[in-house]
Amino acid sequence: MAAVPKQKSMAIKSYKNQAQMLVKNYLLADPFAPYTSILGGILVCKVVYDLADLISNFYTKTYPSLTKIQRVDWNNRPLTHILRVLWCSEAHNSLLLD
Repeated sequence: MAAVPKQKSMAIKSYKNQAQMLVKNYLLADPFAPYTSILGGILVCKVVYDLADLISNFYTKTYPSLTKIQRVDWNNRPLTHILRVLWCSEAHNSLLLD
């Protein structure tokens, strides 16, 4: 394995220290923040899934004839589309703002 130049090694350590400080000062500053964000995300996913089921029952004629697996797939589609929009907007913001 080749030796890493000292300047590159120092840069890597600097980035590592910055990441550790970011996690320590922002992410773990409030001990409940990681847990509430995870539970909030699960709750939002469940609400979107249930809304897709409810809307599909009223507005789609073929929905009741689907099998259980097909209904799960049908209800997951709106959730994946919402997540794609969120991820794309975050990527767009990080490209423009960073």
